[in-house]
Amino acid sequence: MSRTPVHEALMMLKSEWLVDVLPQRGSIVSKISVPYLNEGFAMRRILEPALLRGLAGKLTREQLNEFQELLNRQNKDLYLDQDAADDFFISLDNDFHRLLYHDSGYDRIWEAMHNVTSHMDRVRYLDSALCRGNIASVQKEHEQIFGYLRDGLPLD
Repeated sequence: MSRTPVHEALMMLKSEWLVDVLPQRGSIVSKISVPYLNEGFAMRRILEPALLRGLAGKLTREQLNEFQELLNRQNKDLYLDQDAADDFFISLDNDFHRLLYHDSGYDRIWEAMHNVTSHMDRVRYLDSALCRGNIASVQKEHEQIFGYLRDGLPLD
């Protein structure tokens, strides 16, 4: 393999703060950064409720069907072998959140969000592999979000 694709891949990983490039020495996987983790979590905690408020009760039947299909696939995942399920569930979880951004018209913000949350994703993978306890709670949260998207937010 030529050096160019390897170099480009390393630069992409570096831009997501996943790899530290050491000049004249090589590259190493970066340590998980708690400040980066907190930053990614804060971005999602701030942006996603606003997206939900903007979409709740306003989606087309086709858009709702996309969310429902993701939920159905997540429900099936709860019964898969754990080793197969972890990556699959996190991928579906990302798809669910990506769809919130897409249906809001913010695909570029999702791309930026995905880059900023790389350390959060690493912790999610570790948590999923080691604990797996939160998959059912994430599924319940997604069901609740879907209900809001379908029916609108409850009045205060």
